[in-house]
Amino acid sequence: MVQSKFDEAGVVDETAEQDLGGGEAVAVRASAALAAVGEVSGEISRRDIMLPRMQFIQSVGPLSRQFAPGDIVLSKEVCVAHKDEPLTLVVLSMKKYFQERFDKFEMNGPRPLRFETEAEVVAAKLVLDWDSPKKGDKPTAEPLADIVVLIQQPADSDSPVFSIDAGGKKWSTALWTTQRTSYTRAAKRIFTARAVELSGAGGLLSGLWTLMSHEATINGNLVFVPALTLVGRNDAAMIAEIMAVFGKKA
Repeated sequence: MVQSKFDEAGVVDETAEQDLGGGEAVAVRASAALAAVGEVSGEISRRDIMLPRMQFIQSVGPLSRQFAPGDIVLSKEVCVAHKDEPLTLVVLSMKKYFQERFDKFEMNGPRPLRFETEAEVVAAKLVLDWDSPKKGDKPTAEPLADIVVLIQQPADSDSPVFSIDAGGKKWSTALWTTQRTSYTRAAKRIFTARAVELSGAGGLLSGLWTLMSHEATINGNLVFVPALTLVGRNDAAMIAEIMAVFGKKA
């Protein structure tokens, strides 16, 4: 038997009697908060938010059979730029952290340890520098940065992933994890810009960037690396539009 009623908060309270056998019954309540239509409820954390992940396609690997080397791809599905084609983007936020360094990552092997601070790295008896403590030693930990960006829809793309409106353009969010070469060429450039060119009002949101995938030879291997250039500024109106998209006030 189920009885339904609305309480003063507009919540449907459905109480059902569940037979447990032996003549026993327990009241089971199922509530649906109609007052929060259009919202989500429950404890939501970063683990529940899944942004499209941005990747640079290399000459080897499973995605190299689906895309061309040098392509920039979102969610392993949508190519947003080919080699040497510029993407326009705005950096929304970035987070630096540290990770145990593995020269080879095994799919079923141990996952690298993650650290929030350099002090935690030292406490774990790992090192970030080459030739430490003695010459010839490799680092056993390394810095990474997760960068959340808005990517402007390229003129030749009709992908529905570009669903955000700002400044008269269509945009998509993306999560870009930088490590080793990409950390040096991209994350450090953004850190520097935030401290120098973008140190004023608006912070990272005031910067307009272009990103391209360039061919480079590193340790004798041909790879595709990011080329990130600060090309302009977003005005206060554009910053306010971006903030409004994410429910913030400029």
